Amino acid sequence: MMQKSRIVTGLILAVLSISACAGQAPVGNQPNPMGQPQSTVDPKLPPMDGNQPLPPANGTPLPPPVDGGNPPPTDNQAPMQVVAQTFPVTVWNYHGVTLQPSDVGVDAGQPVADQSAIELPDGRVRLYFFAQNKGIMSAISSDGLKFTAEAGLRLPDGNGMPRAVVLADKRIRLYFITGDGVGSAISDDGLTFTVEPGVRINSRDTVLPKLSGVSVVATDTGYRAYFSDLPIPGTGPMAHAIYSATSSDGLTWQVEADPRIGAADISAPSAMAVSAEHPFVLREKNGSYTMYFARNQSIWTATSADGVTWSNEQNSQVAGNDPDVLEHSNGTRYLYYGDFRPTIGGYLLVARQQSATWDIQVGSKPGAGRSFTLALTGTSSAPLTITPGYALTASDYTINPVSQAAPGSITVAIPDASRELPAVLVSDGTLTRSIMLQPQMMPPPPKP
Repeated sequence: MMQKSRIVTGLILAVLSISACAGQAPVGNQPNPMGQPQSTVDPKLPPMDGNQPLPPANGTPLPPPVDGGNPPPTDNQAPMQVVAQTFPVTVWNYHGVTLQPSDVGVDAGQPVADQSAIELPDGRVRLYFFAQNKGIMSAISSDGLKFTAEAGLRLPDGNGMPRAVVLADKRIRLYFITGDGVGSAISDDGLTFTVEPGVRINSRDTVLPKLSGVSVVATDTGYRAYFSDLPIPGTGPMAHAIYSATSSDGLTWQVEADPRIGAADISAPSAMAVSAEHPFVLREKNGSYTMYFARNQSIWTATSADGVTWSNEQNSQVAGNDPDVLEHSNGTRYLYYGDFRPTIGGYLLVARQQSATWDIQVGSKPGAGRSFTLALTGTSSAPLTITPGYALTASDYTINPVSQAAPGSITVAIPDASRELPAVLVSDGTLTRSIMLQPQMMPPPPKP
C-alpha cells in the first residue's frame, strides 16, 4: 500500500494503530491465470510491428503513428501495441465487497484491511482481517463471496496484517505484525487464539525498518515466509521489495539475503518500476510456486520452480492491494484483496477465477494527459459496459462509448488531475473485470 494512494492510507492508519499499541497463476500447461497477453501470435490478426495504432471501433483505418514532430493525437488516435492473444484466457471475475467498516463497527474513513482466507473442513470459508481500533477479527461464508462477521476478537488491538496457516494437525497458526516484527498465535478451533512466546521474524534481523505480514508456504524441507517492508508515513511515494525467510517448524526463522522480487536498493530512482509489496505465495499442484503481490495499485503475479528465483512477472490489471488467494476444494480459486476510499475507509473485495473469451489491454494516449484506451480483445457475446469503479461516480470519468462489443476500443478520460488513478468496471452482464487505469501498463510503441 503506497503513501498518497487510496490503498496505502488504510495501511498507514493500521500501522500507526499497531505501533501505538505495541505501537490492492500460470503453471505447467495451465492457461494464463491472469488473462495476460501471451507470446503466441493469433494468425487471424495482422502482424504487429510496434508502430501500428489500435483501429477504432467502427473499423475506420487510423492515420500513421504520431512521431515526435507531429501534434498530439486526437481522440481517435491512441497508438499502442495490442498484443495477440490465444483465447480463452483465464481472468478474475469481480464479485465486489466482502466487508467494509460499517459491517464491523469501524468508523467511516478508517481501515478494514489485510484479509486472509482458509477453508474449513465443511467447505465454508473463514476470513481473518484487521479492523482499526479493534484488532484482528474474522468472518464466515458458505460460498466464499458473501461474508458475515463473527462475534468477538481473534486478537486484540495492537496486532495486524494477519495471515492464517492450517497446520498438518488441523490447528490454525495466525501470523501477525507487532511492534518488533512478526509474531504468531495458535488455535484449535480458529476462534480462540493463544499468542506464542517470542518473535517469529524480527525486523532488526532484516534490512527493512518495518515488516509487512508474512505469507507462509510449505516447502519440501519445511516452510518459507515471504514479506515486504511497510510504507513510512510522510515519506511520499517509495518503492518496496519482497524478502523471504526459512523455517523447519514455523516458529524459528532464518532470514534469507537479497530480495526475491523488487530492487535491492529501494531508494534508487529506478526502483519504483519494480516495486513489490505485501506478497502471497501459493504452492501449485505441480510443485511450482505462484506469487501474488501489489505493484503501483494493481495485483501482479510471478512464478518460480523453487520459491527462490522468480520470473514471468505479470500485471493482472486487478485494481487493489493486499492479495490473498484461496484454492478451494471445489476447484475454485478466489482472490481476496483490498482497496481504500476516504469516504468509506479500507474495504475488502473478492474475485473468482474463470475462463473468458474476451480480455482488456490498457494504453495511455500519448500527449493526452490522463486519458486511456481500452482495447477490447477476443469476442464478446454481448456489448461490454464500462462503469466507474466501486465508490466512484460518472463525474470522475468521460467514457466514450459507454458500451462496446469486443473486439473494439473505448476511450476513458479522467478530468480531475488531482485524483489518484482510479478503476473502471467492464462487464458483459455475467463476467465483470475491475481494471486499474495505469499508463505504464501498456506504453506507446517505440518510434520506427
